Amino acid sequence: MVTRRGVIALAAVAALVVVAWPIGLAGWAFAAGNLVVLAAIAADWLAAEPGAIELERPQPEPSGVRRSRWWSRRSPSSRSSSSASSPTS
Repeated sequence: MVTRRGVIALAAVAALVVVAWPIGLAGWAFAAGNLVVLAAIAADWLAAEPGAIELERPQPEPSGVRRSRWWSRRSPSSRSSSSASSPTS
């Protein structure tokens, strides 16, 4: 992300281009100014020295039906009765 200083530098290059237009150096001013600004932004980025990011992620719960919490909370009698019942027509 470009800092406020980088945005101000880009605006200064734009102003330099407008000033250099009447004397025919707008293209050179644009190219040279943008190279200087990009170098300054790169220097800021390198000087920032970002630190390592450590994340703590909880272990995901099992996703299978037989291993889920819902299945383990049911009593053994309800498991056998629900599987033993047959649909009636």
